[in-house]
Amino acid sequence: MTGADAGAFSASGAVARLGPPALTLAAAIVGAALLARLHPALDAIGIGLPVGLLGAAFAAFAFLRRRAWVPAALAGLVLSAGLVAIRPILGDTAPVGDPGFRLLQHNLLTSNSAADLSDRLIGVDIATLQEAHAAHDAIEALPPEWGRFTCGKGRSRTGTAIVSRFPIGSTNCMPDGAWAIVRTPDGPVTVVSLHLPWPWPFGQTEQIEVIGSILATLPGPFVVAGDFNQTSWSATVARIAEMTGTRPIPGWRLTYSGAGGFMQLPIDHVLVPPGWRAEATVGGRHGSDHSEVMAQIGPV
Repeated sequence: MTGADAGAFSASGAVARLGPPALTLAAAIVGAALLARLHPALDAIGIGLPVGLLGAAFAAFAFLRRRAWVPAALAGLVLSAGLVAIRPILGDTAPVGDPGFRLLQHNLLTSNSAADLSDRLIGVDIATLQEAHAAHDAIEALPPEWGRFTCGKGRSRTGTAIVSRFPIGSTNCMPDGAWAIVRTPDGPVTVVSLHLPWPWPFGQTEQIEVIGSILATLPGPFVVAGDFNQTSWSATVARIAEMTGTRPIPGWRLTYSGAGGFMQLPIDHVLVPPGWRAEATVGGRHGSDHSEVMAQIGPV
């Protein structure tokens, strides 16, 4: 056996040995994502669903190489279940023409003064902002045609704001968020800016119950945007969507960068009523650890 043959044999053996643990890990993550409503801890594990999908695909490959048909079929089943769980990012987006409006969603970062905010709002109709307390001066300095509503001034994590070039009606603050009824050219829309806590065990589920009781008293249609600190396939986002009669705009958008860029998470979302035309793209960070999300939204 040549050195090349020995190396290939060794690599093949390593792939075979990694098949069972990869399948076990994938099954655990996918199962947690599918059963996330049973306990918040499962929803926290479900954040790793893309890793679970990769693990299942690798396990299927490893078992097929060994002609181990039964475990390969199990890996394929786990992979299929994972694709079902991740379906919120797989839906279709619909191009938005006129009428419609453009929404900027951004967690600014607690220490960010957002000096370029006015420039970034050129061509934007509504903005939902989080960790906005250091940007108070930038928000107040917006041109006079912009209405503005800010909550949690002086509170670094919960400072939220809604600004709009459309008229703003009723407004109020709520824990980790703000809402405003915005009179768009297509009719009034209840716009919500959210900044949820981190998942279990940091109180995210309990906070949703409080927020839900408030949102239940408000009129639809809703557009909900913010830093959810959870993925679009999570039980957390599903609960908010059910409370407001909305759905997350589909797509794979890595909006948070942590641990020196090693951790990339899709946790900033825009939710719109089902059937509305909507598409979203990720923009720059502009001094934050979150990227902005730009959404174009149009009623049916």
